[in-house]
Amino acid sequence: MKYKSLSSGLDKYEADDDYFYIKGYASVFENEDGNGEVVKKGAYEKSLLTQDVAFLWQHNQTEPIGKIDKIYEDSKGLYIEARLPKADDFVRNRIIPQIKIGALNSLSVGYKRIKTNFKRQPDNKIVLELTELLLKEVSLITIPANAKANFQYKSIATDLETQDIGKVEKQPDWCHEKCRTDVINYIVDNNIQESEYRNYFLTQNTKKGEGLESYEMPIVEIVDQKPNLSESSLYHWALEVKNKSNFENDEKEKIEHTLSKKFDQFGEKNPIKKNFVEYIEDFKSVKDFSNFLKAHNFSSKETNAFIGCLKKVNQIKTDEVESSKSSIISEQQDILEKLKQLKELC
Repeated sequence: MKYKSLSSGLDKYEADDDYFYIKGYASVFENEDGNGEVVKKGAYEKSLLTQDVAFLWQHNQTEPIGKIDKIYEDSKGLYIEARLPKADDFVRNRIIPQIKIGALNSLSVGYKRIKTNFKRQPDNKIVLELTELLLKEVSLITIPANAKANFQYKSIATDLETQDIGKVEKQPDWCHEKCRTDVINYIVDNNIQESEYRNYFLTQNTKKGEGLESYEMPIVEIVDQKPNLSESSLYHWALEVKNKSNFENDEKEKIEHTLSKKFDQFGEKNPIKKNFVEYIEDFKSVKDFSNFLKAHNFSSKETNAFIGCLKKVNQIKTDEVESSKSSIISEQQDILEKLKQLKELC
């Protein structure tokens, strides 16, 4: 589920004996947002024919706050009219007072992308056009979704080897910025879909949104108008990851693991990858084991099962030690008792 917010999208509200009524635009067409995305007119049309759209609080599916009575596209955007029951204490005591003082005036849509298209603007900037969306809900929100984005990397290039991509050898004059520019131009000029181009990069930085600009660390070069896995980029990013301190440990391990798989395609070893024994020796907690397994593509279920076995084995050993201690103590008590009896005889 993705979200797109519109500050001040909420118009004035009205009320009768049973309901508060609000109306406004939940989405505006042809408006480039902070993610470099533009919703095109008609993006919601198919969805509105088949989908019941929920009206929620803060995109929380467990907190409906009313019912959408009207929802349609016009020339400006996606327009809604909704009613909120006065009998709902939260609506009456929290939401409406905040709307009255202007502290709550943003609407946001929750949707899934169906069709998208990259387009180069007259100023040469690239935007992602959202041409068809599956609309799931509209929410009243306090903070627009884009402002919630935090600084977080996520590794993504885990299945590049399944793509029909060639290899290019290490070049002494390789340049990161030129490589990135070439890759982005190739994606835009050839209308490459996100499901494919995401494999051209190692990470996605969600602070920059979810558009093309959020993808970082390109690991392919464009040679003869085709993407080729680049040995030069692998060495560059291996050094970059080694020196970066703003990765979470488990995320760093995932990226290192992905790099190792790419180096294998060149018959080389990842220069920053520790071997299994070195990893094990550094483990200080069960969480370290868990992060390691997840980084190596174990599912959460498999990881939990493995950790459960570790704990079980550890408990058995603990029980054995305790049993052994108990046996020793018992033997010592017997000896002491016999010594006591011997002393009395003497």
